[in-house]
Amino acid sequence: MALAINMEAVVAKRALIIGSGPVGSTFARLLVTAGIDVTMIDAGGRRSTEVGRHLRNETIYQHNPDTFTNVIRSSAMRISVPPARKSEADSHLNPDQDPATNLGASRVARAVGGMGIFWACATPRANPVVERIPHVGDGELSRLYDVAEKLLHTTTTAYEMSVQGRVVTERLNESGYEVRRLPLAVERLSVDPPVVHWSGTEIILKGGDRHAPSVADDPRFTLLPEHLCTALLHSGGQVTGAVVRDLSTGAERTLVADTYVVAGGSVLTPQLLWASGIRPDALGRYLCEQTMATCQVALSDDLARLLDDGPAAVEPNLWIPVAEGRPWHAQLHRGIFGYAAVPEGVDRRTVTDLVWFSTCDVRRENAVTFSERVADPYGLPQPTFHFGPSEADRARAEDMVSDMTKAATALGKFLPGAEPAFLEAGFALHITGTTRMGAGAEDSVVDPYAKVWGLSNLYLGGGNVIPAGVACNTTLTSMALAVRAAEAIAADT
Repeated sequence: MALAINMEAVVAKRALIIGSGPVGSTFARLLVTAGIDVTMIDAGGRRSTEVGRHLRNETIYQHNPDTFTNVIRSSAMRISVPPARKSEADSHLNPDQDPATNLGASRVARAVGGMGIFWACATPRANPVVERIPHVGDGELSRLYDVAEKLLHTTTTAYEMSVQGRVVTERLNESGYEVRRLPLAVERLSVDPPVVHWSGTEIILKGGDRHAPSVADDPRFTLLPEHLCTALLHSGGQVTGAVVRDLSTGAERTLVADTYVVAGGSVLTPQLLWASGIRPDALGRYLCEQTMATCQVALSDDLARLLDDGPAAVEPNLWIPVAEGRPWHAQLHRGIFGYAAVPEGVDRRTVTDLVWFSTCDVRRENAVTFSERVADPYGLPQPTFHFGPSEADRARAEDMVSDMTKAATALGKFLPGAEPAFLEAGFALHITGTTRMGAGAEDSVVDPYAKVWGLSNLYLGGGNVIPAGVACNTTLTSMALAVRAAEAIAADT
């Protein structure tokens, strides 16, 4: 279905990117540096003077991660709220959502920088066997990961001086685990006091170096905040324009470009395609989301005695990778997402959060659909989730929690109220597959270079493109696939 709207067409630039998060910013960085003019739009506004700066870099959040939780809550909106869940904090109601199949904790961020303004910055690579990404060769994927890691300033050394991290690592390795330092998109600025610079999308736009020039300042780059794309116009096998509304004024216009990239996340990207009449059979289907479990431990007395007053103030950031026979990803750190704030009076140096993520089977029936009659707060078709775990998913999740409990008891005792528990479905914010990459249009939305089947100039980016069920954090893999797509666009220009 082609949409035709009478309004003045405005030339955007040679490439129009819809979405300014880590993936959209990856496209912007690579296309501008390849000499391609880029316009980037986002429905959200700027939250900092520097485009896409991570909000956790403010001094107030450096020393107590618990205080950052409210920033996250205020920056992201629940996607689908069943009638029984309506509260003052929820901005919209979805009368079609079955609570039993909802991803109730799943949220979207509308802001310049997207979720890159508050994400946890964990950047592990997918396991090449258990989390294998089809349609990309292992050597090629490794190269793409290298580029993505450089753009994010990924490191494993920013927390290597953590005494608590060393103590936890030694105890768990004695218990049969293989603990590593968690790859993080962060730069250590000082140890005493402990200060770091978290990589928001501003680091991507600078190519991974916070001292380098940003493409946001390049004359070939234009940013339009508070601009919502409501439809993509298309005919003759290509996109011919993007209908965009300036949310600050209500004015609408059509932006015209040579190439269009949609990087709005795993729900808003298929939503825009649906609203535009671009509706391949696989759109919204094959949805995967990780099962997430957490607990919080106070180190045993013998371990606590090993801590000192120096870099012990630096929290641990540790990782137990996915492995064959162990299809879950594990992190040990101090969380910022509000599932385990430290009670008053507890020595924070002795507290560790354990967060385990399990893979999900790829199944066509797990999906997000879009309403023909109910609109979301922005006037686009309301998303509704139809998600449920398979029997294998349930068994895997139970094994994962048993494994997490074993690790926790090796370290100490659970804090009251923070015993092992599953979090509400969708809390991981790691949805994949809703516009999946594939070898053909019958079961995928984009080709191996993230170009939409049947449209010669429309590319997609984000976790929605990932065609596999993964247990690790999805940002790095999403960016790696975006690197491949951006290179293909540059090569064709």
